[in-house]
Amino acid sequence: VGFNFAQQDIYIKISGGLRINDPGADLGVAVALVSSLIEKPIPKKTLFLAEVGLFSDLRPVRDISLRLKEAEKKGFKQAFIPLTAELNLKNFNMEVIPCKKISEVFKKIF
Repeated sequence: VGFNFAQQDIYIKISGGLRINDPGADLGVAVALVSSLIEKPIPKKTLFLAEVGLFSDLRPVRDISLRLKEAEKKGFKQAFIPLTAELNLKNFNMEVIPCKKISEVFKKIF
C-alpha cells in the first residue's frame, strides 16, 4: 500500500506478554506500524478489527458484533471493520466505518 519498511527494524510488544492468535488483530498492528513510520498518532478511542489479506483486503472476523458491543462498553468512539462484515450499523452507539481495503483505513485516519 505504498509504505516501505525495508530499512526499518520492527518490534511489536503486546501488553501483559499475551500471545495474539486472533487474525482480528491484523488491522490494528498494521495501523500501528504505519503510525510509527509516518510519525502520526492514531486517533484516540479508535478500534481496528479485521484480518488483512495478502492483497490488502480486509476480511471479517468471528463474533464481530459482540466485539463491537464490548468496545462500546470500554469507551471506544469509532471502529474500522471490513466492508464484508454483515451488521446493522445502527445497532451501535459508536461510529462504525466499513472499509474494503487497508488503504481506505489509512486514507481516513492519516
